[in-house]
Parts: sequence; C-alpha cells; structure tokens
Amino acid sequence: MTAVQPTDTQVPARSSFVTVVAWIFMVLSGFATFVGALQNLMIRSMPFDQFNTILQDSTAASQIPGPARFMFSHFQLFVLVTFLFSLLMFVSSLGLLRRRNWARLVFMGLLVLGIVYMIAGLFVQQSFMSSFNTSFGAATQQDSVFRATTDQFRSMLTAMRVFMIVFSLGIAGLFGWIVARLSSATVRAEFIPRAA
Repeated sequence: MTAVQPTDTQVPARSSFVTVVAWIFMVLSGFATFVGALQNLMIRSMPFDQFNTILQDSTAASQIPGPARFMFSHFQLFVLVTFLFSLLMFVSSLGLLRRRNWARLVFMGLLVLGIVYMIAGLFVQQSFMSSFNTSFGAATQQDSVFRATTDQFRSMLTAMRVFMIVFSLGIAGLFGWIVARLSSATVRAEFIPRAA
C-alpha cells in the first residue's frame, strides 16, 4: 500500500525580498554585534569616575546639552543596550531567513523601534546643533574677528542638519516600507507553520 499524501502540501515560493532583507540585516547586525562586544570590553577600562566628576561640575555641565549629558552619564548602559539590540537583530534575521514567524514579528518590532529611534535621535541632533548655533552667536557678537569663520561654521552646521534630516527620514521610511512588506499577505504566507 502506498502512503496517502496530504492534499495541502503546496508550499508558497520563498520570495527573494525576504531572503535579501534577511541576509542584509544578518551581515549588518552581525558586524554591529561584533563591534558592540568589543566596545563593551573596552569601556571596562575607561575612567568613568573622572568623567562623572566632570558632569557633576555645574559650569562644565551647563556647556553640554541635556540629551548629551544624559547619554554621557549612562554611557555604559547605552553601549550594552546597543549590543543587545544588535544581537537580537542578528538572531531574528537568521530566523527570518529560515522563515520562522516569531522572527518575522520580532524583526518587524525591532524595525519599528528603529523608526522611533531615528525620529527621536533627529530631535536630539537638532537640539544639539541649535546649542552650537547659540554659543557661536554669543561669541560672534563679542568678537568680530571670528565672524567670517563663525559664518562658515554655521553654513557647515546647516548643511549637516539638512543631511541628518534627509538621512534619518530616509532610513525611517525604508524601515517602514520593509515592515509593510513583511506584514503583507503574500509574505505572511511564507511563514505559516506547516506539519512535517
């Protein structure tokens, strides 16, 4: 007697979109995980006690913008979270390549977090750049010799701000497009668990 074959054995074709996205993010997050591991090892030898003392000084702390002051005071935690984020992205990219549904959901969640991070980082960058403009404006009014140099520096800052806006919104848009494609019905069909 021959074994009865199940009628629902049709497996959807694996799309090249999922495969390419999985490989790209595996390579990027694998490299980021390696760099993050090295950073976590290196910061163990940094003199954070001296740095925290500088941040406690009111005159030195007033020169540093609030978001940057917060990041510097929690630098070790920031590096650790970045490493864990990269590691989770690597694992979910590997699962995405193997068409695991949990990996698709985790991957999409990480991309949404990436969108939030890019937009929040954009506001932090812009406030940081604004503090530079304010401090250089005060210096220019006091000393006219540096006015030409300050104007060139302001032009460079403006160009950097525009580039950061375009870059951050472009990456956020790309992540949003990937999330939309991964949540589409055709891609979801690749991740439906089937009996062996």
